[in-house]
Amino acid sequence: MSDAIFFPDVSDYQRGLVIQPNTVFVWAKATEGTTVVDTAYQNFKTQAASVGAKFGAYHVLHAGNGSAQADHAFAVVGSGVPLFVDVEQVGTSYPTTVDVEAFTARYRALGGICEVMYYPKWYWTNQGSPSLSVTGLKLIASGYAGYSDTAANWDAYGGVTPFQWQFSDNFAYGGMLIDFNAYKGTLAEYLVAIGATSSAPTNPTPVEDDDMTAASNAQGVAGLSWSTGTKHALQLVADGALGALPTVRAVFVYDNAGAEVVSLSTWVNGRLLLDPIPNYLDASGVILEAQGGDTTPYFAFAS
Repeated sequence: MSDAIFFPDVSDYQRGLVIQPNTVFVWAKATEGTTVVDTAYQNFKTQAASVGAKFGAYHVLHAGNGSAQADHAFAVVGSGVPLFVDVEQVGTSYPTTVDVEAFTARYRALGGICEVMYYPKWYWTNQGSPSLSVTGLKLIASGYAGYSDTAANWDAYGGVTPFQWQFSDNFAYGGMLIDFNAYKGTLAEYLVAIGATSSAPTNPTPVEDDDMTAASNAQGVAGLSWSTGTKHALQLVADGALGALPTVRAVFVYDNAGAEVVSLSTWVNGRLLLDPIPNYLDASGVILEAQGGDTTPYFAFAS
């Protein structure tokens, strides 16, 4: 078995569950539609903090009113807490990728973190197997046959390879049988993948405030160029060779190997600008990576 982390997702269906010591992460339902607030959300959030577990929220999406649903979810979850969108049949409501895109655009505009969706293969199939890559989100898959590094549940569908697998809906935990998930990687890697912001190092080694220059083009992607600027303002310019412009996340690296995800930005008139960059004097480098299933860095810069 590869290095992997395992963790629960919960809702008021698990009311009374005690989050266990050594739990690394907890996803808890926060909201649904435009009005529902999960009655156990705050309790699970408090419990997660009490055992040192990292925490995220999820929103159960309904068809239509994606923007209003985002307003509702953000009012409960707020900024700084990663959120995933739960996309499946809810009664007579059948949300689609269009609803996902509407929700995500509004949620991010409000300042929320949304990098992930749960879009189970059975639901995707029933919808006629649409493209999931259009959403730009990472994919949580489900399938309850027991965990394996090489199970078919890790296989791509809809043009996206699952980065997380809900491998059980009856995993024994805290005296209950609940949903449990797997991610093939470390907790630190997972937090970056879901857009969670890690703390900057307490005493980073200062570096000179000089211009940052392109150290490498990790993917050799045509059409991305680094324009003149200093570390406090990072700018990319795209030309026509790039084609569809990706949403880009900036991950800032510090001398003691700490990292901080500080922004998700989109292109405006062929330009991507992050200004100002928090803690820029302390950053020793920055990695720019495309949001979605492909997180291979496009560029890496070093001071």
